[in-house]
Amino acid sequence: MKFELKSVYLFLLAMCTAVYGMSQTHTVVNDQTTVTVIGTSSMHDWESDVEQVSGSGTFKVESGRVTDISDLKINFKVKSIESGKSKMNSLTYEAFNADANPNIQFEITEVISVDGNRVKAKGKLSMAGSSREISPSGVLTISGKAITIKGREKIDMTQYGMDPPTAMFGAIKVGKTVDIEYEVTFK
Repeated sequence: MKFELKSVYLFLLAMCTAVYGMSQTHTVVNDQTTVTVIGTSSMHDWESDVEQVSGSGTFKVESGRVTDISDLKINFKVKSIESGKSKMNSLTYEAFNADANPNIQFEITEVISVDGNRVKAKGKLSMAGSSREISPSGVLTISGKAITIKGREKIDMTQYGMDPPTAMFGAIKVGKTVDIEYEVTFK
C-alpha cells in the first residue's frame, strides 16, 4: 500500500508541475552579461561597461515562456564601471561616492505584465545612497537553461542626489541623463 500511495503522489506532483509550470531560482552569469552606461558630455559621447554584475531571480516558466518573475535582485559593483580612461573612471567613482556606496542595486517589487517575450515591471533602483522606483521593460529569451532579459533604461543622475562629473575645472560637463543598456543572463 505504501508503494501505491507514493507512486500516486509522485504522479500527481509531476502532473501539477507540467500543467502549472515551475518556478526556479536562477543566478546571474557574469561572463554572459553585458551592462553599458551610455552618456553625453559637452565634449563627446561616451560609454562605460559594468564588469561585475551579480544577483538572482525566481522565474516561472510555462510552455517554454517566462510567465512570472519574483525575488529578482541585481547588483552592479560601482568600481567595476570601466570606460577605458582612468580619469573618467575616477570621476565616475567620485560621483557615486563609491567608497560609501560600493553597489548599485535593482530589486523588482512588482511584475506589471509578461506578454509573450516582453516584460514590464516596477522596482527599486538604489545608487549613490538614494533609492527611487523605476518601471523598466525588457525582452525575455530562453535558451536551454538560460533566461536573458535585454533592455534599455534612461536614468537621471540628479534624481539620486548625484552631481554629474565635470573635468578641466568645469569646462567639460557630463550630461545628467544616462542610458543603461543591459543584457543580463540568468542560469
